[in-house]
Amino acid sequence: MRNFKIMIQIKKLDKDKIPQIAKIHKQCLSNGFIASFPLGFLEKYYDTLFESKDVFTYIAVDDQKVLGFITATYNVKALPKILITHLWKEVIILIKNPLFLVKIFQLSLHPSLRDEKSSCEIPSIAVVPSARRHGLGKKLISAAKLEFKGKGFKKFQLSLRDSMQEANTFYQRLGLKKVKSAKFLGETINFWQGGLF
Repeated sequence: MRNFKIMIQIKKLDKDKIPQIAKIHKQCLSNGFIASFPLGFLEKYYDTLFESKDVFTYIAVDDQKVLGFITATYNVKALPKILITHLWKEVIILIKNPLFLVKIFQLSLHPSLRDEKSSCEIPSIAVVPSARRHGLGKKLISAAKLEFKGKGFKKFQLSLRDSMQEANTFYQRLGLKKVKSAKFLGETINFWQGGLF
């Protein structure tokens, strides 16, 4: 078994690594809403987030290979505006597909965007299967927590489907608290919250 603890570096996203995180998102979060879009769209999505002052991404890298990433935002409610403002050309191209229009509308209904108290959130975290169970997810969460804390936040949240038992158990083991559940696209979404002490 490979010793990931010695070889892996957690660092801020370099722009040239965006294609790798788009592929990891598509592979590891395949049942998610954003992963349902084409890979090219995902690359532009992460490129747009990379340019935003409200969003940051950390990656777990072994040499030049990205093994995992975490994307977080200081203001989850700003995400739709950021995406529509910067991805309108892609939206126009994809508008030919009626399913895309339905998905865009559904995005506006996500419980995180309707929560009055929501602010900093982790919309995406993924680690490739071959690198799991080596502490990378925990290190990525820790990097995001330090970033949030440095901006003066006291807590953060993330959400995921209830059916993702392994991930829900992971967040519970990290000490996050399940604060609520809500329905989205016919599935139960769990909201986990963590403190930044």
